[in-house]
Amino acid sequence: AQRCGIAADSAMPIVSSERALRADDGKLNLPTAGPLAACGAAVYVATGNPSEPQQISIAKVDAGALKTTWTSAPVGAVSALAADEARIYAIGTTSDAAKLVCLSSDSGKVIWSKPVASGEVLTSGRERIFAVTTPNTLSCLDAVSGTELWSRETGTLRGTPVLAHSLLFIVTTTADGWALQCLDDSTGSTLWSVKLTAESLTPATVAGGKVFVTQSSGLDAAKIYCFQVSDGVAAWTKDVNKAPVTYLCASGDQLAFVNTALRIVLLKQSTGEEGETVPLGKGAQPPVIGRNFLLVAGETRAGAFDLA
Repeated sequence: AQRCGIAADSAMPIVSSERALRADDGKLNLPTAGPLAACGAAVYVATGNPSEPQQISIAKVDAGALKTTWTSAPVGAVSALAADEARIYAIGTTSDAAKLVCLSSDSGKVIWSKPVASGEVLTSGRERIFAVTTPNTLSCLDAVSGTELWSRETGTLRGTPVLAHSLLFIVTTTADGWALQCLDDSTGSTLWSVKLTAESLTPATVAGGKVFVTQSSGLDAAKIYCFQVSDGVAAWTKDVNKAPVTYLCASGDQLAFVNTALRIVLLKQSTGEEGETVPLGKGAQPPVIGRNFLLVAGETRAGAFDLA
């Protein structure tokens, strides 16, 4: 899965260590109060009483035994969470101030913290953290110390940046409208930029040397673009009658998303050709593809579909 270390919804399925997990108060045996993140055999959960956001903490859960290993000190209402082998990164808000907190994966103790301007933007990888530290400013931080390595002005970001192939992909507003931009992750400089002709509906998704993004095309419809990672040249476009309401999940030659009809739609990455659709109904969550299985979840059904 492209985003197994990042969760933006408390009920979002996550793939890690060949397991699929979903937030469930009964099974995890602790109250969930925000997103999940997974790395290796560990799952990290925002836990506490949502009506008391100042007291929400992060808990480490053993994915096999579903037992809590540790619970951190309160970090505030958690809006974004990411994890790697050594550290967990959470954006928590207390008293209307958002803060990025880095915790030890061994103990849950705070290693460093830093004020941020957005509670939604958080990307980790290659010993770096990417977050919006001041309004319209994307910053790259050293994951170990929290030291700022670089920063650059942006517009309004759509979702969170995606790190792949030592490149950072963002979907942002510009003076000319919405654009998909490819940045050098070590300097923040723009390597290429593609102007979108309408409002973006999703953040970028990167897989198989391609980057995918969706824009509105009026009413309930949308257009899905596929660009080459190397230079931003368009590989194909696909018009869909029902727009995506989740990010695009990609793996192998499959691209999946939930549309406005609350159905999972599958496209071929290589051509954009539409395949099967899976009805999910109310509470449909972003799909996950792992080991050639499509994992889906809604309020009344969950399952795995063999894509072979």
